[in-house]
Amino acid sequence: MKGYTRLIGISALWMMFFLNGSTAESAQGEKITFWTTENQPKRMTIQNELAKRFTAATHIEVEIVPIEESELAIRVMAAAAADALPDIIFVSLDFIISWAEEGDLVRAYGDEYREYRDRVPMLVPRP
Repeated sequence: MKGYTRLIGISALWMMFFLNGSTAESAQGEKITFWTTENQPKRMTIQNELAKRFTAATHIEVEIVPIEESELAIRVMAAAAADALPDIIFVSLDFIISWAEEGDLVRAYGDEYREYRDRVPMLVPRP
């Protein structure tokens, strides 16, 4: 499990550097928001330490927001509707695949799929 935790931490750090496109010349006072579903205490400690290192290297503050995985989809939809999405969201591959599939279905079937989605619960579909 120690290796997995280290992998999560390293992945989060690289995601912050890569997705933000930051360099050491970044302007002081900038801030990025990082939502994470890795909200267990040990993982939060690692992510906070990585955020401190990132801030020291780039002068960009990182606000880490722990999100329960069960609330992620609702929080993302609400933030998108309010035009308030974070800069980075760390999620499991399961969510990414389902969101990509959702977009494919909307593109392929349009209003017919949207009506189905509104009628049928996500986790326990009814006939």
